[in-house]
Amino acid sequence: MRGHFGFDEFTFAPDGMTLAARSFHNNWIRLCDVNTGDDVRTIEHRELGGSGELAFSPDGKLLASGGFRAFLWQTATGKLLFRFPTSQHDGRYFSALAFSRDGKQLATAYDGGTILVWQVETMLKDDE
Repeated sequence: MRGHFGFDEFTFAPDGMTLAARSFHNNWIRLCDVNTGDDVRTIEHRELGGSGELAFSPDGKLLASGGFRAFLWQTATGKLLFRFPTSQHDGRYFSALAFSRDGKQLATAYDGGTILVWQVETMLKDDE
């Protein structure tokens, strides 16, 4: 990744070939080829500003992003697949995200101390 400044969070895809990075001051996540530094995809959304956790699914096909809002993205297309609700949970900030080893579940932690475990299959069906 060349020529970009101000990254606040980044993580490698499970295959080690892609790096996802985000900036507090921008409404995007960039997926970059680790070997060339070239952008593979830019995921943009008006609510992506601010820092927050990033987590790839074990197969690398999904990317979860946290912060003041949390989202589930398809990495191949950048399509928004799921927007996590905030009003019904303890806290206003998604402070941590983690996929289970098999990729069937995604845990989200809120700054108020609540941890919820989501069924990925159910989240993807909600998008249909």
